[in-house]
Amino acid sequence: MKHVNGLIAAVHTPFKENGSLNLDTISQQYEFLRNKGLAGVFMCGTTGEGMLLSMEERKAVAVKWSDTIKDAEFKLFVHVGHTSVNQSCELAEHAKSLDVYAISAMAPCFFRPSTLQALIDVCSDIASAATDLPFYYYHMPAMTGVNFLMIDLLRALNGKINNFAGIKFTGENLMDYQKCLFFDNSKYDILFGRDEILLAGLACGATGAVGSTYNFCPDIYFEIIKKFQENELDTARQLQLRSQNLIELLRRSACCDIVASKAAMKLHGIDCGPVRLPLSNINQSEFEELVRSIHELGL
Repeated sequence: MKHVNGLIAAVHTPFKENGSLNLDTISQQYEFLRNKGLAGVFMCGTTGEGMLLSMEERKAVAVKWSDTIKDAEFKLFVHVGHTSVNQSCELAEHAKSLDVYAISAMAPCFFRPSTLQALIDVCSDIASAATDLPFYYYHMPAMTGVNFLMIDLLRALNGKINNFAGIKFTGENLMDYQKCLFFDNSKYDILFGRDEILLAGLACGATGAVGSTYNFCPDIYFEIIKKFQENELDTARQLQLRSQNLIELLRRSACCDIVASKAAMKLHGIDCGPVRLPLSNINQSEFEELVRSIHELGL
């Protein structure tokens, strides 16, 4: 399997004020991210509120992104995770009919896999629904509560699922992350999923990363990567600290950082609209305070 290099934006799903999809905004998102030099997008994941969308809405978003992307090198990851494995398989089958790079799925998080074998079975069923597409398991224990060691998953799946490409690793266990990176001569693509500790991921060996703040301030992360590669580590650390201050600000400004990050897209003239319940939107005064604080951080 190929390894992805660069930054992948975990994109927001744009809504109109009445809560319906606003698919026309996707072209703006694409142009902005492509012009900024991102390597692709990961749609309908956590940041994209995918679990709050209907099946038909998720398919419509996937179709629009597939139709919008004109750059052959710009990668489209379609998240197909669902509380129902059957629904995940349906979304995977739909994705294979489109021009997408890969599919990905987090574990079911209502009735969760209680054993590693159950998780293996989930991955096998979903991957087999779209055998022509690379499949990435989406590891995010903070959201799913499923927290098996990913090195154990790799060992168990190695050679068992032909289109198993790797893991979107959104966790903090850097020992587990690095062991996955170098498993079987770096056979699998292990995408780093924590913006706030990207520098730590780079030190472990990360070459590809997926994140939500790459949507509206990717420049600071490109600079972190540049300074790391140039061995200017003190500067890279200071840049990472600014990123951490930003993420802390986003979390203080709203019920969760996704809400504030979505609102912050307006700074680039891209209105992704409100969030869906049970998330809560920020009001105008909170948004103005958010903008002021972002400018104070120099971002």
